[in-house]
Amino acid sequence: MSSWGFDAWVTDENGATAGSFADFPKGTLLILPRSGIMHITNESAQRERFPGVFDGPASWPFTWTAPDEDAGPITFLIEGIAGNNDGSQRGDYRYFPDAVVVLPSKDSR
Repeated sequence: MSSWGFDAWVTDENGATAGSFADFPKGTLLILPRSGIMHITNESAQRERFPGVFDGPASWPFTWTAPDEDAGPITFLIEGIAGNNDGSQRGDYRYFPDAVVVLPSKDSR
């Protein structure tokens, strides 16, 4: 693989955006789609190339800040993309790990 991309969403138990994103890399976009759920992505930009790096690793560090009030279970949805940079989807891979985290209320922190 020679190009990579990602998408990340963080939602509460009602499916609404939970918390906020900050400090993401240049070229990363914060998007509020029609569904009303914010996410970060480099989808609209060209897939990133890391000169001299083949088959990874590739990373996009960012900061996520938890909501001010108790939001209940929080779901992190991450999509990673590894591409062969041939301009088609053939030979590209998408990865969808996910995790659910229950954050404690502010009173118990």
